[in-house]
Amino acid sequence: MKKIIHFLAIFLFAYSSIASAQEEKSTKKFRIGASFNYGIPMGDFGTINKNGYGASLTSKYQINKRWVFTQNISFLAFGRAGDDLGKFAEAIGLSKNTSDLIALLNLQSPESERIKVPKVNFYMINIGFEYHILTEKIRPYVGCDVGIYVRDTENIKLDLGRFAVLARQPAFSTLGVIELNGNATNFGVAPVVGCAYFINKHVNIDLNLKLNGIAVPEKKSYANVLTVNLGGFYNF
Repeated sequence: MKKIIHFLAIFLFAYSSIASAQEEKSTKKFRIGASFNYGIPMGDFGTINKNGYGASLTSKYQINKRWVFTQNISFLAFGRAGDDLGKFAEAIGLSKNTSDLIALLNLQSPESERIKVPKVNFYMINIGFEYHILTEKIRPYVGCDVGIYVRDTENIKLDLGRFAVLARQPAFSTLGVIELNGNATNFGVAPVVGCAYFINKHVNIDLNLKLNGIAVPEKKSYANVLTVNLGGFYNF
C-alpha cells in the first residue's frame, strides 16, 4: 500500500509539473525582495527571550506555475525576558545543579551586582521550496525551508566565588570563574504557510508564517521560533 501511495505522489508531482510547463512555457522567473520579520520565541526558548525583530533578503526562482525554489538570509534580535540567569545557563547546556546555583547566587546578590540574561541574536541561511495552491494574482502557498541557524549571544564571565561573597553564601566562596557562552551553529527546519499578492507582473507583496525548529544538540531538543514575515518582491 505504501509503495502505491509513493508512486501516486510521484506521478501527481510529475503530472502537475508537465501540465504547468505546457500551460505556460515562460513561467521561469526570478524574484528578489526584502521582508520585515517579527519573531515569537516558544517553549523553553520563550522563557529566556522576549519577542524579537529582524529582516530577510530573499530570492525566489519560479520553476513552473506552482513550484518555487527559495533562498534567504535572515536576522532576528531578541530582547531579554528577565533576570533568571539559571534558566539561560540550563538552556545552553549546563547541569541543573550548576544552573540552580548560578540563579541562587545571582538573585541573592545586591541588585546593582546582578547579571542580566544575555541578549540573543539569530542569523539564518536557508534554502527551500514553495507550492502555490492558486496561480492567479492571489497565490496562497505552503512550503518548507532548511538551513543553518547561527546563535550569537553576549559573552558573560561569572566569578562565582565573588558572587558567593556578595550573596552571603561563604560555603561557595572557593568556586572559580565560569563562562556563559551561548554561541552555536545548528541545523534547522521551518515549515511555511503564506500568500503572495501580485500587484502587476513586476511587483508582488508576500505575507507568511514560518515555524523555525532549531536543533539544540546539548539538550537533545529543538528551540522553536514562530516568525511573521511581510515583504515585497520585484519580478525579473
